[in-house]
Amino acid sequence: PYISVMNIGALYGVHRYSLFISVVCACFNLAGFVYIAPEQLSLSRWWFFMGSAALALVAWVAAALLFADHVYVPGDHVPEFPLYRYLRACGCRGGGKNLQEREGERRQLLSASRSDKAIVAPALVDDAEEAAIVEGTLVHHEHDPAARAGCRHFLRELLPHLTTAHFVWAVIWYSWTLLVVTFVGGAIPDVMKQQHDTGVYADDVYPTVGNLAFLFNPLVGAWLDHGRFGWTFLAANVASIAVLLCCLVPSLQFQIATCLVYAVQKGILFSVFFAYLALEFPSEIYGTLVALCTAGAALVGTGSLALVPLVQNTFDGKYTVVNASLAVCCLPLFALARVVWKREHRAKALTPPSSPV
Repeated sequence: PYISVMNIGALYGVHRYSLFISVVCACFNLAGFVYIAPEQLSLSRWWFFMGSAALALVAWVAAALLFADHVYVPGDHVPEFPLYRYLRACGCRGGGKNLQEREGERRQLLSASRSDKAIVAPALVDDAEEAAIVEGTLVHHEHDPAARAGCRHFLRELLPHLTTAHFVWAVIWYSWTLLVVTFVGGAIPDVMKQQHDTGVYADDVYPTVGNLAFLFNPLVGAWLDHGRFGWTFLAANVASIAVLLCCLVPSLQFQIATCLVYAVQKGILFSVFFAYLALEFPSEIYGTLVALCTAGAALVGTGSLALVPLVQNTFDGKYTVVNASLAVCCLPLFALARVVWKREHRAKALTPPSSPV
């Protein structure tokens, strides 16, 4: 879903990009309340999963009909929806501009935007291929030498982005922070049960407070719109360490504060990371970047499968050693904020005073 959000922002030229991504992330986090809906509404598992499947099917059909075919179009041009094009081809809708006029406008907008793209990010496709992508006429043939040459050119342009310090640190930071989120998400209910919880905290308070991340997502997005990525990464790292240490306090009432810090951590994590990828890298490689980040997070996240048995079998259910170790491992991640600050200062130094950063 985050790839779709990043592409939608690039497709329609959203100006407040960080806020847009954060609002959509808030919708994702708000959907977490659906997990406590069956118990609160007295729904059976069958009705819950069937209703979820029906809703997913309706959303899929709506996206297939309304979402544009291509994302490689200038930001100030709204592409034609597949449903509209089908109705116009059938004669159900008339008027408007014909296909040749629309293609001419697309070419003009494309040529006008190339100069901006050359400044923001290096082009990963040549002019003919980019025009073919916009017009929907690009066809890849696996045995075509030109297509293979284009793939090699794409890889040559992609590798410099993947080997930069800020991307490597971002992947490491995201993978480890997501591991902390996953581990703490299972540790908080267990800590509550160890305090002889009667079920109110683990069944009601934790799901409610822990899913309040949607309240913090828009705030993070508004903050990021001012270019404060370094401070946001720093705050997210502090929240990760704080939530690990808060789990060690043997108090049910204090665990409410732990859930709140956990919600802040989740609210910052997804908003800052995907907004950072969207603004720092060209849209042509969004899918590749997110795929690599997801693979790294999945690889590191498998560690949580070993941490839970370690706590239960080796440390008799005590989280002190594991949480302290995870918190110590978060300390080197402060280097990401330093890398981002250097890039921000360099960008301000290279930007003319009369131009926005």
